[in-house]
Amino acid sequence: RLTREVRDAMLSGRTDQTGATQRAITGLGREQASAILYEALQQAHGFGLRGANQSERVEGSSNIDQQFEYRRFFWHRDIRVMCETGFNAGLSAANYLLANYFGHDLTYVGFDLGEHNYSRRAEAYLQTFFGSRRVHVYWGDSSQTLRAYRAQQSEHNGTARRPMCDAVMVDGLHTCEGAFDDLEGFYALSRIGSLVAIDDADMPSVRSAWRAAVNCDLVKELGVVTPGGKCFAVGRRLSGGNWKCWSSQRRLCVQKSEALRLKALGIGSPPHRITLPTGNRSRTGRRPSTLRSGRGTPPPLVRMAPPLVRRKVVHRKRAPG
Repeated sequence: RLTREVRDAMLSGRTDQTGATQRAITGLGREQASAILYEALQQAHGFGLRGANQSERVEGSSNIDQQFEYRRFFWHRDIRVMCETGFNAGLSAANYLLANYFGHDLTYVGFDLGEHNYSRRAEAYLQTFFGSRRVHVYWGDSSQTLRAYRAQQSEHNGTARRPMCDAVMVDGLHTCEGAFDDLEGFYALSRIGSLVAIDDADMPSVRSAWRAAVNCDLVKELGVVTPGGKCFAVGRRLSGGNWKCWSSQRRLCVQKSEALRLKALGIGSPPHRITLPTGNRSRTGRRPSTLRSGRGTPPPLVRMAPPLVRRKVVHRKRAPG
C-alpha cells in the first residue's frame, strides 16, 4: 500500500500531497524505506510493467544490494552535497536523498546526457517528492557541464553560487575519456578529504582511470566493494596530485582502448613502410592489402639486385718488342 502511495505522490507532480507519505516513510527502518522507494520509483517509470514504456531501452542501474553499500558510505552528517555523473533513472539519487528522512540534510547535484525521456521524468518525480531545492540535474556532456558548473562557483557577494561537492560518484560514460574527464572535473569541484567513488570499477577503461587517480596521488583508495554482482571503488580526495603522471596515464589508456577497438573490428595495426636496399639508393613499399586487415602471410622479401653499370672499356696498345 505504501509503495503505491509513494508512486502516486511522485506521479501527481504536487508537493503538497506528499506530506503524509513522507511521514509514513520516516516511521520505517532504513532498509524497508529504501526498498519501498526503490520499487515505487520503478513503478512510476513503468519499468517491468506490461504495456508501459516498453519502447524505452533502460540502461543498467543500481540494485538493492548496491544501494545498501551506498548508504553505508554516503549517509554521513558531513556529506551535505552529493554530486554524481550518470543520473539515469534516478534510483541512486533517490537512495541518497532518502537520508533527509533520517536526520541528514542532503542536496543532490546530478549530471547526465539526458538521452532518455525517463531521465527527465525521474528528475520531476524526485523534485516532487523531495522538493525542488534539493534536486538539481544538469543536462549535457559532463566534460562541459562540470566545467560550466565550476565556472558558476565564482564568489558572489561573499557566498558561492553553487555548492562544492562533499562526495562524488562517477557513473557516466564508461570510456577512458569519460572516466578521466569526470574524475578530473570532480577533483576541481570537491574539497580535500571528500569521498570519491567510481562505479563499474571492474571495466578495463574505468579501472584504468581509477588506478591512475590512485597512482598519481589524486585519490587515496579506501577499498573496492562488490555488492550483488556490481563493483565500485571508494577513496578520499588528496591535495595536489601529479598531473604529469595523470596526463601520461590518460594517453596510455586512450591508446590501449583504440588498439582494442581496432582489433575487435579486425583492422589490426596500421600498415607500416618497409625499406628495401637497392644498391646506392633505397626503394620504399607498403605491406600488401591482405596484411592491412591482419589477414594473410607476408610474401618473402626479395633483395633487389643493384643496377647494372656500363663500364667503358679502354684498350691499351702494347709496347713493341
